[in-house]
Formats: sequence, C-alpha cells, structure tokens
Amino acid sequence: MVATSIFREVADVDETQLAPALLDAQQLEVVVTEVLYGTSGADSRILRSLDRCLDPATTRKVDPIRYLTTQVRRDLADQVRVAIGDPQVGPRIRRIARALGTGASLEAIIDRYNTVHPSDRISTTRAIRALTVAPSIESTALRDVFEAHDV
Repeated sequence: MVATSIFREVADVDETQLAPALLDAQQLEVVVTEVLYGTSGADSRILRSLDRCLDPATTRKVDPIRYLTTQVRRDLADQVRVAIGDPQVGPRIRRIARALGTGASLEAIIDRYNTVHPSDRISTTRAIRALTVAPSIESTALRDVFEAHDV
C-alpha cells in the first residue's frame, strides 16, 4: 500500500487508475527486511520505534498503536524511496515541476525550487533523479505477465 501511494505521487495518477507495482517482490522483501531488522547489529527502525513507545512521554498524547502505525508507514515509505533512487526532496521537486508545466526546463525547476526552499538548495543531479523515478523493469515485466494472463 505504501509503494502504491508513492507510485501514484511519482506518476501523478489519481486513485481511480490502476497503479502498477513500483518494486518487484524481491525488492519489496528487501525494503521490509531493512525496516524490520536493519542492516547491521540488533538495531532496526522498528526496534527504535518500539523503544520510543516504552517512554511514557512518547505515548502520553497519542495512542501507541497509532504511533507505531505512523512510524512503520513512514519508515517503509522512506525505504521504498531509497530503493527506487528517489531523493528525500523528490516529492517537492515534482510538485514544483508540475506547477511550472510540461515545457519547464530543468534550470527553471531548480531555480524555482531554490527560491521556494532557500535553506534546501538542490543540485542538477538530485533534480534529475527526482524527475526520472520510475517503477523497476522487473516489476513492470511482472505486471505485464499478470495482465497477459488475466491474473
């Protein structure tokens, strides 16, 4: 569900359109593993969230289940963006590009972004990465196989 919402944001499609997979099954498994178990040692994003839940100040004003659900969704979204190569500022760059319209040059998008977000100046590389994010070839091929067989 997280990957689908990210795809919709990247591709600028609404909820009525069928969203293809952004990641294939193996890539999605890596994302989930990263969030649940981390990359090294016994530290992971989910364990840090659980530790924060043990602090009474964390859950004084919010339901612990809601807190954990929000944290897990955010962590999964961050990791999906890493997996597809989307920079952290990708959504803001694409929003500005859409507002400027189809004919906007890369320089115009970067200049507008740097004007709107002066403390977060972007480079050409990050802008290009944000504007060229797409589903993986494997996930697209898998979707095509399912559609061909009416699965």
